[in-house]
Amino acid sequence: MLLTIALAAMAVLDPPPKAKVELLSEMTTLVAGETNTLGLQFRIDKEWHLYYASQNDTGFPPTIESATLPEGFTLGPIQWPVPTRHVSNGDLLDHIYENEVTLLLPVRVPTDATGPATISLTLDWLVCKEVCLMGGQTVTLTLPVSKERTPAEVTKGVFARARQAMPRPASEAESRVGMKWDNGRLVLSARPPTAGAGDGDTRPPARVEFYPSADSVPIVDLLHAGVSETGEITLEVGDTAGSVRGMLAIFPKPKDQPIVFAVDRAVPVRGNSEPTRSSDQQPPSGR
Repeated sequence: MLLTIALAAMAVLDPPPKAKVELLSEMTTLVAGETNTLGLQFRIDKEWHLYYASQNDTGFPPTIESATLPEGFTLGPIQWPVPTRHVSNGDLLDHIYENEVTLLLPVRVPTDATGPATISLTLDWLVCKEVCLMGGQTVTLTLPVSKERTPAEVTKGVFARARQAMPRPASEAESRVGMKWDNGRLVLSARPPTAGAGDGDTRPPARVEFYPSADSVPIVDLLHAGVSETGEITLEVGDTAGSVRGMLAIFPKPKDQPIVFAVDRAVPVRGNSEPTRSSDQQPPSGR
């Protein structure tokens, strides 16, 4: 009886992990003189979630607490895929990942590097359901170093899915997203694709959502301002210097996968108007 109680207490104090991570490589080797892409693939238990590096109300994202790399190797910042908006009791807004997510991680390998090379990362994260648990793990990867780029067949699908989930760069948003400042508010307008552009449907989107990154200026009332069914989002930032950074997701139809663009727009100095660019002009309706 006492043993049963003790085991039950240990289970409560030391619950099994709700998320696990694996360090993967896109190539069979680390290519000398290039920036290589690694992947942190998280598998998350059903109904639990991890967090995007955003302006969240309840949680924080996975972080690399320490990294051990060969001399001359340089670790770049995590590249985050598109998250999902999650509103919980009390109108708490978070931006989350469920089931499985792969974070891309650039690693610069010096030209004179030799192998094998070992990369070891220690990560911490918060995984939540109705309650939240701290998680952590050390992952290690050892690969030869060469001058040849040979894709790893075993991880090909993982990296293909990860890249599809990444936002398109801001430079590609010109034809699909209007961005203009209006008295301290950034207006993001999702435009339907032009006829013959390949997307097929020229109707306004069913929904647009904005997911700010952690280094964005704060957004006023993000819970309500961060989603719209009109095709236009207005983000108020107050009297704050910096930039609005994050992702704009365009959902052509209610259940479609979104088309996602990176947003990086400097807040203009009050009293100055931002120069109007051709991409900021709304096309005539013609309807």
